[in-house]
Amino acid sequence: MNVSLCPSNYLLSINIFSIVLTLPMVIIFVLLCILLTIHSKTFHPFFTLSFILLISSYAICNICLLLRSICELYDEESYFIDYVDKAYLWVYMYIQPCVVIGLIERLCATIFVSSYEHSRHWFMYIIGQGLGVGVVYYENFLVNNGQYNDTAKNVQFGLSICICICLVILFFVNRHLTFNSRHKSVLTVRYQLAENVKALRTFVPFVVVDNCLSVLFVLSMILFKVDFNIDLDVCRSHPGYTVSFALFRAILLLTQLFMPLLVVKQHSSIWNQIKPLMERRKPTVRQSIDPDQNKINNVLGIDIVGSNVDYFTQLKVQWLT
Repeated sequence: MNVSLCPSNYLLSINIFSIVLTLPMVIIFVLLCILLTIHSKTFHPFFTLSFILLISSYAICNICLLLRSICELYDEESYFIDYVDKAYLWVYMYIQPCVVIGLIERLCATIFVSSYEHSRHWFMYIIGQGLGVGVVYYENFLVNNGQYNDTAKNVQFGLSICICICLVILFFVNRHLTFNSRHKSVLTVRYQLAENVKALRTFVPFVVVDNCLSVLFVLSMILFKVDFNIDLDVCRSHPGYTVSFALFRAILLLTQLFMPLLVVKQHSSIWNQIKPLMERRKPTVRQSIDPDQNKINNVLGIDIVGSNVDYFTQLKVQWLT
């Protein structure tokens, strides 16, 4: 091994860089968890709980990354780092099953749109979470037995494919219900569908970015042997490892800084509370009334509520029946 390939100054720079970006990231994710909890009644409890668990997992992973970087500044051989790594691995592996559970929940909410709002099948939800924990246990079993480099990567790719399939299904189901809800469904179904679309607007972009990060790091492990934490043995034996690790670490941290902001912007209840605070210092400008402001567009950009003519037509149908 060539120690000069991985000098101490490089390790120090990586730790400082990680601390500088991870500290505000931890604060942002914790604040997002608090905001989602405050606005927990905006969506169905299953969706809210799944989303809070997902955001909390990201917050815990970032806390572990922050603690590890701080410990490495003082003692790279500390036993505390091993415990932090184990906690990080468990929570990180839970993220993908949590995403799958959330997507399946939204799929059920879209399919059973007329009755899902009042359904509370907690037993089924707990079973789903138990299966997710089982997947995490299986992946950690592979890690402890030295089989992570082969089978576990296939599991991660399989989960990523499952997530993509769920997204495609949601896309077509949502489009089908959108086109068939106008002039046909009762108002309660149409507005319940609108609530489902609001949830998808909040969840799907976060899932897409999360899925891209998962695939990116699986590929980085296969192609460049770059994991989430630096491997000193690989660093001292592969000349290009330092550049690759710094690049992927920067992509991970900067992308995660963007993800909470994306959730806040897409979450209608949180954004409606924050937006007036952001515009308070702006000069008042008289604006004309835009009829498009009363529209609720789905992920396809189609108005799901419909025009005023649609409303009164549907109301007339209800009175005649």
